[in-house]
Amino acid sequence: MADKYEQFVRWYLRFNGYLAIENFVIHRPDGSGVPQGGEIDILSVRFPFSREDVTSQDFDPTRIQKDSRLLSDPRFGGRVDFILAEVKSKNAAVNDIWRVTDTTNEKAAKVAYILRWLGAFKNESTIMQVSEDLQQHHVAFHGRYCFRVLCFAKTKSQQAVPPSIQQITFQEIAEFIVKVRTQCWIQAGLGVHSQHPQWDEMILRIWKLGDPKRAGSSEEKIRNIAEYLESFSVSTEKSSRR
Repeated sequence: MADKYEQFVRWYLRFNGYLAIENFVIHRPDGSGVPQGGEIDILSVRFPFSREDVTSQDFDPTRIQKDSRLLSDPRFGGRVDFILAEVKSKNAAVNDIWRVTDTTNEKAAKVAYILRWLGAFKNESTIMQVSEDLQQHHVAFHGRYCFRVLCFAKTKSQQAVPPSIQQITFQEIAEFIVKVRTQCWIQAGLGVHSQHPQWDEMILRIWKLGDPKRAGSSEEKIRNIAEYLESFSVSTEKSSRR
């Protein structure tokens, strides 16, 4: 089961038009079974024409803004964008798939397993070419597709994360929710909140904390979200130890 920080990141990606799954296990068939060969916290994909339509007079869907941290690079424009996300609630180093030089192609083979599952390519030589590029450089382009590795954590690290991996902090996600995403219903002139009773408890609470109609400054709301996530994580860990 994904922890709350992984869920938080998944919602952030969803708010930016990405489809996502958590806890993708890399298998390594060896003839006698299918042992695990690693895990990716979140796999996600965004198609280039993703947008939201809301039935409202004079509504401009482009005013539902996305986060420039994810989408401002012109290289991603017009491409199907795959993100392989590491989520580090305790600021540990990223998976050694991305940190260690791959002298035997063992790590590229793990990346290739992911690419086969994602299904963008049929040709095996293309899969291996893109896998090696992604393992070494943490971003790879081929035709209409882009693949990149991102790290989400409490703080950014120059030691535990290679410089070619983009890092986004949980606080930056909270800033996006407070200053951009929860503002959309007002900025777009919708006049009322959109209703999302199907959302899980955690994101509903975070959405309420970031509500532009709620008293308090943006900085206070960002801090409230961070405190809520911290307390939720601690209570979950405590209950799991009982």
